[in-house]
Amino acid sequence: MDLDCVLGYDTVLKIRSWIEKKTNKKVIPVWHLSRGMEDFYSMCEAYDYVAIGGIASREFPRKDHDKLWELCDIAHSYGCKIHGLGYMPLKILNSGNCPFDTVDGTSWRGDQRGESFQIINDNIVKIKDKRYWKDIAYDCFETWTEFSKIVENK
Repeated sequence: MDLDCVLGYDTVLKIRSWIEKKTNKKVIPVWHLSRGMEDFYSMCEAYDYVAIGGIASREFPRKDHDKLWELCDIAHSYGCKIHGLGYMPLKILNSGNCPFDTVDGTSWRGDQRGESFQIINDNIVKIKDKRYWKDIAYDCFETWTEFSKIVENK
């Protein structure tokens, strides 16, 4: 439900309400810094799972990523899980200290930059890879899937 920049927040709220009524299930709403903290608290209170957007687009510059930890702590204090949209720093993921319950991003593919990934000592590392992009993407998917199981146990 990260459609604010395309449709506006009022429309997103209407679509969210419609989906929830039709499916009888809650969506995972996406919060943006521009909405303010009051909206974040409200989302954490009303939902079991929320997401933070604006990470990949640099709404949260790298120098302010410590604020993401605070947001995760707030969500968890409500008993709410939290997802980081576009958040995949290898150093943090390898440490096992990622504040998010789940994350996603496109860098797992690697094929855009001629890279792939390997797991070494339960850590995921980038390597240069000159193979055909489809072969890289397939292998990256398998490697990240394997790594996700390792992270679950860290």
